[in-house]
Amino acid sequence: MPKLSTLPTFLSALVLTAVVVSAHEHHDELSEEEATAPVDTILWIHMGLQALVWGILFPVGMVLGITRSRWHVPLQSAGFALTIAGIVLGHSHKGRQFLPSAHGVFANVLIILTGWAMSQHAQALEISTKVHTTFGCTLMLAGFSRIVEICFVPSKYSDASNRDDQSDNTLAESTPGYSSSDDGKMAAARAFRHLPPILLVASGILLMSATDEALDYVHVNGMDHVTYLLIMFSLAFALYTLILTLIRLFSTTGRNAQSFSTTGNNIELASPRSPSKWYAPVPRDDTTTHVLGPDEDD
Repeated sequence: MPKLSTLPTFLSALVLTAVVVSAHEHHDELSEEEATAPVDTILWIHMGLQALVWGILFPVGMVLGITRSRWHVPLQSAGFALTIAGIVLGHSHKGRQFLPSAHGVFANVLIILTGWAMSQHAQALEISTKVHTTFGCTLMLAGFSRIVEICFVPSKYSDASNRDDQSDNTLAESTPGYSSSDDGKMAAARAFRHLPPILLVASGILLMSATDEALDYVHVNGMDHVTYLLIMFSLAFALYTLILTLIRLFSTTGRNAQSFSTTGNNIELASPRSPSKWYAPVPRDDTTTHVLGPDEDD
């Protein structure tokens, strides 16, 4: 509750905000010209700016905040400033206008359906049926690949021994606990683990892009379902790349940043700030040099 001394200021700010909101132009009814007008440059900048801020800057800033990086505050401050600029641009655009429902007053509630039900769900348009079928098959493939990963893909091979030369942080020639063919299996297992999450991301993108409005727009513009699905899968790969980048950023910044330097062979090198506990030069003892020549008699 504001104090008595600040009450007039608070009421003045509240009235000014109400005046600004009431003065904003709303479109309860649109003419055909307003609904089909081209999107102007300001609106394109508004959409691109909001996508950049909410899709990249804020997630990266969140990760930097978790790792307590010094770049967290500047990045989030820039994100808030760009958000305010995007809101101003959103209220300043010309050209095409939108009904209040187009902005989404309430968040849409997504109904979770199984892959089989979605793949067999009949639609009014053929392209809609194709997209829903692909979504269902992708979701089923994601579940099947996850079952295969749990049942048949090993998480890690155990070493045969626990000796010092088995450490990744030593210069000694290590004796592998498994054959070279197992190295290929581990590489294949690491690659296979990316399949379930990328399929789940693709399923989510396909689900959100399979609305009646979006598919009707695609159908009116004459785009076939293959082109539309390839675009959605490309967006899924881009989103998955962003997710992996954020995970990598979490493990390498702030308090999670490594305090030592490494080479390409994962050999730790000593640094002035944090000497390595695994490797240090061995002091060289003085050795007696034998000189060839006649032996001296005692």
